[in-house]
Amino acid sequence: MITLSRPRPEGCLSDLALDHLVAGGPASPEEVAHLSGCAACQARRSELALERAAPLPLLALRPVVELPVRRWRGALALVTAAAAAVLVVIAQPSERTQTKGGPSLGFYVSHGGHVRRGADHELVSPGDALRFVYSSDRPNYLAVLGQDAAGKVSVYYPGGGETLAAAGAGQALPLDSSVTLDGTLGSERILGFFCRTPRAIAPLVDAVARGEETPEGCQRVELAIEKKP
Repeated sequence: MITLSRPRPEGCLSDLALDHLVAGGPASPEEVAHLSGCAACQARRSELALERAAPLPLLALRPVVELPVRRWRGALALVTAAAAAVLVVIAQPSERTQTKGGPSLGFYVSHGGHVRRGADHELVSPGDALRFVYSSDRPNYLAVLGQDAAGKVSVYYPGGGETLAAAGAGQALPLDSSVTLDGTLGSERILGFFCRTPRAIAPLVDAVARGEETPEGCQRVELAIEKKP
């Protein structure tokens, strides 16, 4: 049971607003600005996230870079079923309305030897590892890109590939690799491209860097992380 009542300093976000963000609801610019600078709200948001995930015990794991894929799959199998309904998808304004059963993208964070479910505008730190999961009602070809606060675009998935990877239909399917966050602080966009046909990744990287629209034949889903020390 999640308790949404507490004394709070004047100007802080309400428990209802914080729980809305934990559940994957969109944040207003004012909420993002306040949350990024308010330690009390950040702490309460983390408490609500833990209460929401209370039936799912935190998993004490070695650092992600030392784990083989099968260990990640074993850990995620305990939590992905319950998380499937709340995976976060924030589309670009022109694509904000999605058709029923459209693709979605979510992630888990490994920090200090523990794994937690991530939400949009999740507070993370350099050195944390992200493991992505996706849902789709049909097979696609998939790439996950990141654009950090400095504007640099990186390919998070598939690692080392030149073309999008085949991605089958299903719910809360984990990708077979993880990424470790670098030291660039600030807000970072995470973009998932679900395309109907195979294509090269490089043009997608260039399109994101130039701020262009999603290429024809692809759907783009987007979320964000807030990277702090």
